[in-house]
Amino acid sequence: MSAFIFSRLALLPVCIILIPNLISGTNGGGLIRRLIQIAIVLLLTITPVTCQGYICTAYTGGGITASGVKVSVGMAACNWLPLGTHVIINGNEYVITDRLGTDSVDFDIYMATEEECIQFGIQDFPVTVL
Repeated sequence: MSAFIFSRLALLPVCIILIPNLISGTNGGGLIRRLIQIAIVLLLTITPVTCQGYICTAYTGGGITASGVKVSVGMAACNWLPLGTHVIINGNEYVITDRLGTDSVDFDIYMATEEECIQFGIQDFPVTVL
């Protein structure tokens, strides 16, 4: 195992243990939050990573995603994960195909109807990046 991969494996406990504490501030953790998100992206190629406390919302209405495909159920938006990344949120698998218009939300899940979106609201979920 290369030293590079080993050093990335060593960061897993940091992600799993420290993230909920560091981003629980009123402003979302700002720079610290961004640095942690970058660290998670670096970990993606070796193992699924589950982290707690991500703000999730829902959207609907159709359109074309940032990846150039028509939006559909099973897709989600996220600003800091690469397009095409698979995630598990609340027990369901989604593909990141779109970007958010804000940094105040971590994930925006596409749903079929406005009623589903209203019912979903804004929730905190653990997210597993596959």
